[in-house]
Amino acid sequence: MKEEQLSPKISLATNAAFNVLYKVLNVVFPLISAVYLARVLLPAGVGKISYAQNIVSYMVLLGALGIPTYGVREVAKRRNSREATDKLFSEVLVINFCSTSVALLLYAYLVVTYFSSDVPLYVACGLPIVFNYINVDWFYQGKEEYVYIAVRSILIKGLSVVAILLFVHSQSDYVTSALISSLAICGNYVFNIVRARRYVTFTLHGLQLRQHLRPIFVLVACAAGAQLYNNIDVLMLGASQSSNVVGWYNNAQKVIGLVLTLATAISEVFLPRISYLYETDKERFDRLVSMGFRIVLFFALPLTVGTVLVANDLVVVMFGEPFRPAALTIQLLAPLVLIKGLGDIVSYQVIISSGQENRLLAAYFLAAAVNVALNMVLIPRFAQNGAALASVVTELLVNAILLHYSRRILKVSLDWPFMIGTFLACVAMAVPMFVANFLVHNVFAGLFVDVVLAVITYFAFCLVTKNEVLLMIMDLVRKKKRPA
Repeated sequence: MKEEQLSPKISLATNAAFNVLYKVLNVVFPLISAVYLARVLLPAGVGKISYAQNIVSYMVLLGALGIPTYGVREVAKRRNSREATDKLFSEVLVINFCSTSVALLLYAYLVVTYFSSDVPLYVACGLPIVFNYINVDWFYQGKEEYVYIAVRSILIKGLSVVAILLFVHSQSDYVTSALISSLAICGNYVFNIVRARRYVTFTLHGLQLRQHLRPIFVLVACAAGAQLYNNIDVLMLGASQSSNVVGWYNNAQKVIGLVLTLATAISEVFLPRISYLYETDKERFDRLVSMGFRIVLFFALPLTVGTVLVANDLVVVMFGEPFRPAALTIQLLAPLVLIKGLGDIVSYQVIISSGQENRLLAAYFLAAAVNVALNMVLIPRFAQNGAALASVVTELLVNAILLHYSRRILKVSLDWPFMIGTFLACVAMAVPMFVANFLVHNVFAGLFVDVVLAVITYFAFCLVTKNEVLLMIMDLVRKKKRPA
């Protein structure tokens, strides 16, 4: 399998490596904080922050419109023209200013009207809405500046973890914790806008906003549908269950978020590249998506199996005994790693890069309706585990619909020998983990033994069977080490 490359300066392998670093740190640093906060704030404090941040996420969605996705695609298309990039950047930033102003006013109204009993928490959590005025992360992704994104993230996230350890010491510090989390997000935005002057010039002359409005509004509608079916469970849990239940579910989601990041960080760098190739080289477009599918499957399948097998020990090691009820929730959510991972590369990215984002609308809003209905039935009976089941069923539905559309755009044949070999490697990995779970009863030792056995067994089996993705990764590593 050959590495796709557009220029000698930026390769997919380099972008993938740094995006893995960025995405993992984007989850790992907050997860480190979560491990500490779970023991300081306890489930009730974690649940309060989670509920407030969930409300804010809808306002950020409104403020950002569909710009984060649209901007990546359009910057990638204009990568060879500074003038066209300047114009696009300015037009999109003006639209972002207007939408963010609306979101900020609406959020202020909601806080005053419905959350006046805890204004400090909602002000702290709401800072990302204010700083969305200068959110241009999409510009750097479209330019494939993943090295900068990763370095920036290490600095900001590292400082946020240190701040959490220094300033959060009791349950009453939950507002301080929320403030630090918000400032970490806002710090990224400040770095981005200051550095953007190197690449782009903002102007208010000759702007044509109308051409961007339709695709942006379609994408924000898609994002709203996706946000609804992804986050409505937290709202429904918060409305009908205790803060403890919300805290258990929130931390289970954080674990799955980390695992999903590990599975998809490589393929996420494909969007700007396949957006460019869809316009210029359809054969390479098909080949790149096929490679992305194999890479995601290679990582997502064992991570899904492994997460199910280590969940009981993992939740106690990370969050403490009060969060043990989240173990089953993690196991129920684990299939999302495989479903979302494969769906992102073969459905979502294909549809977005081809400019057919309107296809997403029906799928997302149907999924949102199904998710609400399932949550209404399952949450009263199974609490956070009911919400987990509803999420998995909904994700299966939406990806099945999107796959139907993407097959009309994409010409990819399934590599059955590769898929069967990867599945057998997971079976080989699971056997010693099952044995270890029976023999080792200490949660710390059990988790360590499980992880070591899983990694060794899986990669050894793949090496013996000459797994295509593993051989490609090893070849890339050898090339990077080889002296120039």
